[in-house]
Amino acid sequence: MAPALSNDLTAPALHLYPELAETIRDARAAGACAAILSGSGPTIAVLARDKNHSDELAETLAHSPEVSATLPTSGPVRGAIVEEEES
Repeated sequence: MAPALSNDLTAPALHLYPELAETIRDARAAGACAAILSGSGPTIAVLARDKNHSDELAETLAHSPEVSATLPTSGPVRGAIVEEEES
């Protein structure tokens, strides 16, 4: 899933707010599976392997100078399942 994440507004938002790039770099350096601008910013969504990893990333990022808050969340599902592959 991580390689498929994209946001067309990332480049313009990073141009206006270059500090967002630092937060994305911090998340990736902390071991995030992916880090992406959410909407037009300033929220950064970070993809973790599981709840424990999410909590660890949130704790690490809470100490980043550009981060005002972290909110780790998880869903009740295990993830996507391929039902049928195209031939």
